[in-house]
Amino acid sequence: MYKRTITAILLALIIFGCSQQKVVTKDRIMLKQNLQENTEQSYKYDITIQNTSVISGNTQTSTTNLAFQITNKINKIDKDTLEITAIFDDISGSVKTSRGMQQIPDLDKYEGDSINVKILPDGEVEFVGKEIEEENRLLDNLKSTLSNLYAFLPGKEMKTGEKWEEESEEEGVSSKTIYTLTGFENNKKWGEVCTIESKSEISQVNDMTRNNMEIHTESSGTSSGTIYCNTESGLVAKIKGHAALEGTSEISGNPMTGDMTIPTYVNIDTVVERIK
Repeated sequence: MYKRTITAILLALIIFGCSQQKVVTKDRIMLKQNLQENTEQSYKYDITIQNTSVISGNTQTSTTNLAFQITNKINKIDKDTLEITAIFDDISGSVKTSRGMQQIPDLDKYEGDSINVKILPDGEVEFVGKEIEEENRLLDNLKSTLSNLYAFLPGKEMKTGEKWEEESEEEGVSSKTIYTLTGFENNKKWGEVCTIESKSEISQVNDMTRNNMEIHTESSGTSSGTIYCNTESGLVAKIKGHAALEGTSEISGNPMTGDMTIPTYVNIDTVVERIK
């Protein structure tokens, strides 16, 4: 169950972007981040994942709630390449099923864990000086987390209503996203921000082994969200998004039931907010 939860977190990380506010009268902006070395930003993530599967005509549903905080330290800027140290400040999670609720075990071992990365001009994220174990999904998913915070803006001047596209493929998840600059606001918490709407088409292929059973999962669907970026720095202030996916899990090697094909449905709600 927990491996599926972390895989769903990846989708949530690949897919996504107030207090009282006032509309700003302007229609264009240079959509590029203005970062400085030796600065840091902290982000809080709240993710709700509802997994539904149909097994032998019986519907089973689980709801995962995950909350974590990451601090990103900007160490070096070399042209359009960023070198960042990312630190997991806090992380917790729970899973609720028909049998009740339980905490996701061993998440606390990630607290205080740090990793150095490079974000290349094309948005690709590379780990530096640290090997990631094959099943360490949470740290590996950090690639998508950082790419979506620091590498999605087009780096050019755009006006309200204009669009741009991004495609990505990471750890078996591929997506095509269309971003639209929709407007500007004055926000008491974040200052002047631009609002960006995102719409994505997503597909996922995942293979895992559990209890000597081989599980092959394929799913696809769509997501939509709103991203708020500070107009001066270009930094993400907040992301709100929802994704819905459908697919199947093919299970082989089960001595009790034999081979099975299970329909699966996943709904993911994500809120990311800068807190520092």
